[in-house]
Amino acid sequence: PVSAAGGVYRLCWKAGPPATFANSSYGNEDAAALLGSWDVGVVPFDFRVDIGSLALVGISPLAQDRTCVSGQTCKFDGIQGQCMSALDHVVIMDTCAAGARIVRWPGSGYVEAVTASGAIMSWGTAEVTAPGGAYRLCWCAGLSADTNSSNGTALAWPCGQHGAAGNGLVDMGAMLLLGVSPLTQHRTCVAGQTCSIDGISGQSLSATDSFLVVDTCGIAGAVPRFAGFGQMQNVAQSGSAISWGAARISAAGGIYRLCWCAGEILHGQACEAAEQFRVDVGALEVIGPAPVSQDKTCVSGHTCTVDGISGYHLSDGDFVLLLDT
Repeated sequence: PVSAAGGVYRLCWKAGPPATFANSSYGNEDAAALLGSWDVGVVPFDFRVDIGSLALVGISPLAQDRTCVSGQTCKFDGIQGQCMSALDHVVIMDTCAAGARIVRWPGSGYVEAVTASGAIMSWGTAEVTAPGGAYRLCWCAGLSADTNSSNGTALAWPCGQHGAAGNGLVDMGAMLLLGVSPLTQHRTCVAGQTCSIDGISGQSLSATDSFLVVDTCGIAGAVPRFAGFGQMQNVAQSGSAISWGAARISAAGGIYRLCWCAGEILHGQACEAAEQFRVDVGALEVIGPAPVSQDKTCVSGHTCTVDGISGYHLSDGDFVLLLDT
């Protein structure tokens, strides 16, 4: 299938060599001389006869890269091309030719709305929570039925389902998604100690990014007794190292979620509320007792033994000390 940039091209003609000399007046030597003078191959300079224009409907140029931010809505404008239409389609994929659609992208990557004659594209009001990375913007014409030139009938192939010969998708550029990647970056801290994490990876992370520890990303609810109510105090090394400061965490042991919010705002709000931390980076395991209200009783004058203490990843080497506070 054709995947060139849209535009208006020229149809140029050149005569081909004689097909046969059978039953002609040419002798063998004359025929050999005539064929010997014929140019072999395709040389553009030889195509001197302009027989008309060929309008190719499509994106132009083919390097219209765009950027969105994980945890925010995604939309962009200024898409250019030949005879663009609000019926056109765009889907986010790894590879336009045979790639898979991206999980955790609204509409499985299919654009929700195309306006302004195909120049503005939006994935609606749902936030993208896919891993950060460089994906591909794959375009398909809204006239997406092929036209059979022999009889003018339409072959209605849906975009992205174009059979063995191709899927009708044209690579129009990179879709750069700022965000953490992969979304399985599990980390561990210990109750009673400070909590610092490094080695967080992703696409174009920044020291202005924010992290929050909650039970479920994107839903309000601070973790009791976690330093800073779960929101990190310091981000360093271009967003790959985070710390909850010098305060020791005393939250209950268990598995929480480490949630991310971009410092760069394209189509969203500043990282001021738990609802803005929609991107789930991975699990944050806190080693320690749980719950933190395991009241016990002993009697003065008798030995004191306490059992049944529960928690997350407790071990035989742990200690308990009796204090007033």
